[in-house]
Amino acid sequence: MRQLRRQDLVTKCIELGAPKERVSEENILPFYTVNATTDLLSGFFARAVVLVEGPTEVLALPYLLEKRGLQVDREGIAILSVGGKGNLAKWYRLYTAYGIPCYIIFDNDSRRDSEGTNRKDALRSVGISEKEAEDLITADDWIVAPRYTIFGRDFETTMRRYFKEYASLEKEAEQFGINSKQFTPRWVVQRLEPESGDEGWSKIEAMVEYLRDLLGQNETGALEHDD
Repeated sequence: MRQLRRQDLVTKCIELGAPKERVSEENILPFYTVNATTDLLSGFFARAVVLVEGPTEVLALPYLLEKRGLQVDREGIAILSVGGKGNLAKWYRLYTAYGIPCYIIFDNDSRRDSEGTNRKDALRSVGISEKEAEDLITADDWIVAPRYTIFGRDFETTMRRYFKEYASLEKEAEQFGINSKQFTPRWVVQRLEPESGDEGWSKIEAMVEYLRDLLGQNETGALEHDD
C-alpha cells in the first residue's frame, strides 16, 4: 500500500469525482476517521476490495463467486458493506487513492436515492460520464462491467429473474424458518445448482473475470512499487 500526504489524498479524491468545495486538507482525515468501521479499515489489508451497499451482498456474494471458482477469502478479496449507496463513492476514492484495487456493486432501488444522486456519484468515481450514468441508474437489467456491477431493480428481483429455482428456494427457506432479507439470500444461493445453465451464471463468470483482473492490477502495482 502506498503512502500519501494529506494534500495528495485530497487531490486524488477530487480526481475521482469528489466536489472540490467539500474536500480540504483540514477536513479529509477527520471525515474518514469519523465514518470508518473496523470492517472498512480491514480493506487496507486486502489485495482487492468489493464495496456493496449492505449485508445481503456481503453474505451471499462469496457463495455465488465460489461456485464459479473464486474463493474470496483465499484470494484476499474483501467484500465490505458501506451502509448504503451514499457511501460507495467515498470509500472507493479512499482505497483507490492508496492503490488498493476496488470494485463497486449496487442496485437501482431508488427508494432512498430518488434523484439518483448517490448512484451517479458512485459511477462518477469509477470514471463513468454523467450521460452514461443517467442511463445506467434507470436500468432494470443486471449489468456487469469492469469496475462495477448493478443488480437491476434490486438484488432479490434480479436473482429471481436470472436463476430459475431462486423463488422456489426462497419459499423452501421460509418453511425452515428462514425469513430474513439478510440471511434468506445466503441460504438460497448456497443451494443454487452451478450446472443448471441459468443465465445468471454467465453474469457471475463475468464478475469473477473482472475481479481476477483487479487482483492482477494489485500484483502489477506491487512490482512497480518494488522497482
